[in-house]
Amino acid sequence: MAGYFTITIHKMKNIFFSLIMLAGMTRLMAQASDEDLMKLSLEELMQIEISVGSKTVKNPDQIPGAVIVIDKEQIRALQARTLRDALNVMVPGMDVVPTYFKYGDPVSEGIYSRGILSDFNQQILILFNGENKFNESTFGSPYTGMQFTLENVERIEISTSPAPLMGGSALTTINVITKDAGLMGTEVYLNTGFNSEDGLQSKRFTVNHGQNIDGWHLGTSLQYADDKGQSHPDQDVSDQLGDEAELKDGIRGAISFTANVKSPDEKMEIGSWYKNVEADALFSNLSLSESSDLYGYKASTFHNYIKYAPVDAIELSAGASVFSRVNTFNLDEFIPVGVDQRINVPFRTSLNNYNYYLKLDYLKDFKFLGENTLNAGFKVEREGQYDHSLSQLNDANIFIDVTDQRKRDFNIDLPDDDRTIYSLFGENNWNPKDNLSLLLGFRLDNYQNFQGTSITAFNPRMALAYLPNDNFIIKALYSKAVRPPSSYEIQGNSFLPLLYGNENLTFEELSTYEISVKFRNKGFEVMVNPFFEKFNNRIGYIASELDETIAVASNNGELEVSGVELIMKYTWKEQNYFFLNASRLRSEDQVSGEKSLYIPEAYINGGINLNWDALNVNLSGFYRGEREVEPGMNINAERATDGYFMANLAVSYTLRDAFEVYILTENVLDNEAFIPLSRDGLYVPLRRRTINLGLNVRF
Repeated sequence: MAGYFTITIHKMKNIFFSLIMLAGMTRLMAQASDEDLMKLSLEELMQIEISVGSKTVKNPDQIPGAVIVIDKEQIRALQARTLRDALNVMVPGMDVVPTYFKYGDPVSEGIYSRGILSDFNQQILILFNGENKFNESTFGSPYTGMQFTLENVERIEISTSPAPLMGGSALTTINVITKDAGLMGTEVYLNTGFNSEDGLQSKRFTVNHGQNIDGWHLGTSLQYADDKGQSHPDQDVSDQLGDEAELKDGIRGAISFTANVKSPDEKMEIGSWYKNVEADALFSNLSLSESSDLYGYKASTFHNYIKYAPVDAIELSAGASVFSRVNTFNLDEFIPVGVDQRINVPFRTSLNNYNYYLKLDYLKDFKFLGENTLNAGFKVEREGQYDHSLSQLNDANIFIDVTDQRKRDFNIDLPDDDRTIYSLFGENNWNPKDNLSLLLGFRLDNYQNFQGTSITAFNPRMALAYLPNDNFIIKALYSKAVRPPSSYEIQGNSFLPLLYGNENLTFEELSTYEISVKFRNKGFEVMVNPFFEKFNNRIGYIASELDETIAVASNNGELEVSGVELIMKYTWKEQNYFFLNASRLRSEDQVSGEKSLYIPEAYINGGINLNWDALNVNLSGFYRGEREVEPGMNINAERATDGYFMANLAVSYTLRDAFEVYILTENVLDNEAFIPLSRDGLYVPLRRRTINLGLNVRF
């Protein structure tokens, strides 16, 4: 069992935390000895197959591009609760925020990588055990409430370099691997949270279990979570919602269940994940929506896959996913036409997406002028939206369907539609020598896209890895990936704001060139990774030539992003390490000649983990540079665009490898930080200092 108690404290002196951290680090660092120096990289120590970068590369040092692996021990040391917690600290150049920019909605998670940004999409492919898409089927923003159960995560694999074999839209890929596939025994986590303003703030109960039954392995995970969230009094809502209105960022009554079944010969695997959750509406649909039983997001997702290997070289897989969301929010509507009067009208929208696929993978080792590994296959995929509707609360407090009426009166239209994707892929990794690897691959995608459109894209990838000795690794990569336009970008029309689709859109295209140089010696590792990206045909919404109040989806952007990433780690004793990740980039629109909006140029992440027998201390943090927003779009531009620094401190003590007590202080320095939402001065504040006390019991 595990528990934590949360108390929000705003007036504690920063020096108190600083003295404790300094004293602990000094004492423990003095205990380090050279004989404990670790000579191997993290990936080698784990001895795992990292599938996000390539299935053909067996040596982790030769995996193409920039690949980061966050394992369960790092997650435990951080006491991370969400993907956002882990990614912001561990991945250079990645920006995870509780909103998406320009036409933002903080109930959606914004994940941006390496300076690439479109109006409604983040070019991020999130996979569940390498199979089902975690994003909605139209590649929109992942829903904040749809977080994975981190207590059931074995590792998170991230490729910030395009990996087209993972999917045609895989400009950046995040692959979440769960523990239930190999778990034996039972783990129970019980969490309760309190703060000084609300009393009981959160509850979290998780059970993981794994066992063998007649040679078959069954692994399961079940979680219930409820978080009232923290209120955001900084927003002036009294004039629109009343003096008693309150905005919160909570998650209500989330239920998550995963299951994994493996055959005795491990040739067949079945995986499932179901989650149901409700979240506060907050600034839903760019409208202020108070925290109440009426307003909020209700959503569920259900993912299933099956993999079967009839022979060693062939794997067949199939999967299906559904995602449903119901959003109830305030709509500040101008009625009647010509009268300057705004009233709050409860509206409800529902969206339902689906995805299913069939895939064949061929993986074979062979000898030809050295060692070769070939991966080839094809995939057929069907995805789309069904049963979309818009409802309005009438005088009898009943929601009535007004989809057709709103389409007629305001041209609001998010039509149900589907697309089919045919994919052919191949990749060969050639090792003429043990210290030299040459990779050549491609993916060919044909999209029978929405509204009867058709797009074909060819995405090549070439990579080289050379190890001149045990200390140096040199890698080079060229890769291309595309993102086809979504259904909304092609044919969706919205009223708030006035956005129209465009059937003439083509896919966004990203070409990446990068070089990596890595040095390691006696526990010290450092990698420098300069890169250059060309992002063509960026899809954005620009003012119509006929009516400037209407924005139309267009391929109107050509970005060039140049940058360099630094990844450094020093390990002087097992579980004692220091790490620093930094990224400096410039993202510039070649059409306008201006820097990309909302995207910081400077990213610094780092931390230190200290372990002395049963005591573990982890201090981590991240800095994001200033953000530029469009002039006139945000009244509070200065406040919402400043750079900010966030730090967390986790201290745990483990007894007999079963009982663990910990204290986690989130936002140690109690810094204020705001993410621009870019409408009428609204911004999304991040949470203030929170102290968590806890107990974990594993058996």
